[in-house]
Amino acid sequence: MKTRWFIAFTSVVLALAVNLSPVTALGGSGSEPDNAGETVRKIKMIPLEEKNTHTYGWVRISADTLSLGANHLAPENFYTVYFENGADKQTVGEEPTLKTSGVGEAKFTLRLTEPLGAKWGKIVLYQHVDGKEDLTGELKPVMEAKLR
Repeated sequence: MKTRWFIAFTSVVLALAVNLSPVTALGGSGSEPDNAGETVRKIKMIPLEEKNTHTYGWVRISADTLSLGANHLAPENFYTVYFENGADKQTVGEEPTLKTSGVGEAKFTLRLTEPLGAKWGKIVLYQHVDGKEDLTGELKPVMEAKLR
């Protein structure tokens, strides 16, 4: 009886070891970074209203992607992402407007087809004051991240 138990136990351990070895050999542990999308810069977004201490956000720039995230914004509201440098201002990407979730979370991703360059000094997140998606109404800057 002890021999059968030992053989069964050893068989299970051996089967698990054989099944897991290809996963770890191919890097399947998930603990190694993905160098293709490696973050080049991570910048903290700063709320522009002093009373707004709970809002926070970030911008991550890699070789081919710009990502922006923010939390504790007005729920179910429209926001637009702009590049700015002094008086110059340009929306970011073809679809620069996003809508926050029911808890005020915003996520924005842009695929970069060329390096970001040094033309822009900051990225600014604007809230649509009128609550509409289009850019014809009043826009209020709520957060920014300095690129330089």
